[in-house]
Amino acid sequence: MSSTIGYTYDDKLLIPSYSEIKSRSEYTDTQSELFKDVCFDIPVIPANMNMITEHKMIISMLSLGGTAALHRFMSPDDVANQISSIIQDGFVGNGINVVKKFGISIGVDKKYYNLVFSELDKKDLLNSVGYVIVDVAHGDHVLVKEALKDIRSNFEFPIIAGNICTPEAAMRLVEWGASTLKAGVGPGGICTTRIKIGVGYPQLSAVHNIYKCLVKNNIKDVRLIADGGIKQEGDIVKALAAGADFVMVGGMVAGTDDTPGNVITMHGKKYKIYEGLASLDAQINFFNKSSDDVAPEGEATRVEYKGKDSLKKTIKRIKKYIQTGLSYTGCRNLKELKEFGLDDKNWIVQTSAGIIEGTPHGT
Repeated sequence: MSSTIGYTYDDKLLIPSYSEIKSRSEYTDTQSELFKDVCFDIPVIPANMNMITEHKMIISMLSLGGTAALHRFMSPDDVANQISSIIQDGFVGNGINVVKKFGISIGVDKKYYNLVFSELDKKDLLNSVGYVIVDVAHGDHVLVKEALKDIRSNFEFPIIAGNICTPEAAMRLVEWGASTLKAGVGPGGICTTRIKIGVGYPQLSAVHNIYKCLVKNNIKDVRLIADGGIKQEGDIVKALAAGADFVMVGGMVAGTDDTPGNVITMHGKKYKIYEGLASLDAQINFFNKSSDDVAPEGEATRVEYKGKDSLKKTIKRIKKYIQTGLSYTGCRNLKELKEFGLDDKNWIVQTSAGIIEGTPHGT
């Protein structure tokens, strides 16, 4: 059996370096490209999950200089209605130019995604979409290959494809026409793939290995998203240093006011539902399956409602921590941070005692 070791975000720390950055807010830049020459102000994208991203989340992210993509657990007509709401609320309600700034998600069912594209084209909405996410649990698959080649031959959308966790899978997605790779198999906070199926790869190593592979093969036009495993803002800094251009977060924005779903009051506290696309309920509700026909790879849970303007506060806080991470490493921007992270001497593996030492433990 292989002796290869994979590292999670908890397993490694970036080592502080000499810095000449006198003000993190004035001299650090958090802009990053989601695709070649398509840049956003913050390298964080909310998960394209059914209880995280619909039109309200997208409008809020665009207003903050970011982006987001609709989840795929809706009918073609619902996709069209969501996009109409994005355009209406963006242009009319907030004065935001939303055209080509957001995305939609599809799977590998050709009949479904062709119905989506047809519905959007019929309603003159297709040209408003900026990108497509071909979103499946196992992205290194022949059906993903067929979907990518089909979409590439008929449309000019940039395509995010995944999820994957190995350099070999990354190279195949590049060959098949992916513009951006989505890395992460099983690290999500409500994902059960690793314990139910027994497959996956520790996330920090997965991202870093894929990025090193892109660099080694001189692939400069493909971008990388680290999807899952983020528990704290420091994990985002590590993911970016490991080579990610963007970091996808679910739990960190769950329960904010811009996520779908009603606020539920229980025992005097307010909650919202946080549900994985591969959860039992999502599979039953969207695909009309019986519970006996589903082998769920995700869970549904309640998270505490975070209140009015909570998404804005969360994203601004994340940005500040990224800027501070840049300052600690002496990097002015995310390009320099990736170069810093490419050098193994700038990382340290920590023991379980080191993890305990680094968390609040005052008495």
